[in-house]
Amino acid sequence: MGHIFKLVAYYFLYQFLFLAIITLPNTWVQIINNEGNVSNFTPSETTITSTSIAMVLSGIAMIWHLIQFKYIKFNLKSFSEVPGKTIWLCIPFIIAGMIFVNLCSEFMNLPDNMQDTFRAMSRNAFGIISITIMAPLVEELLFRGAIQGYMLRKGMKP
Repeated sequence: MGHIFKLVAYYFLYQFLFLAIITLPNTWVQIINNEGNVSNFTPSETTITSTSIAMVLSGIAMIWHLIQFKYIKFNLKSFSEVPGKTIWLCIPFIIAGMIFVNLCSEFMNLPDNMQDTFRAMSRNAFGIISITIMAPLVEELLFRGAIQGYMLRKGMKP
């Protein structure tokens, strides 16, 4: 189990590291220009861009880590296990599930704390890449590829 916790810790470490390196200096400059008044702080376009770039880079770093340290292995069999027809059949079900979950969350009137950040990131090329490509790719490689693969090799049932 320690192996799994270590992988998840690396995931958060890469995100924190790239956010700290890329986003924090820009945020501090904005706070200083705002004369230290944090209560009126709203993220600017450069903050959103730097956050989006940091998320893309942290995803690339995590994928590199998984491949470099052989947590995941690519072979022709791993790409041909699911037929293409099955994948195309799953797309409408995934979209229907997303619509259903969205309707349920709207109906329950849940707070959406990250709505403004995602809206701002969706207007940025790096934000779109981060949300639509890097996040699902890293999630699948980390959890289904590395963690589930490790558990199956050790004889555990995920």
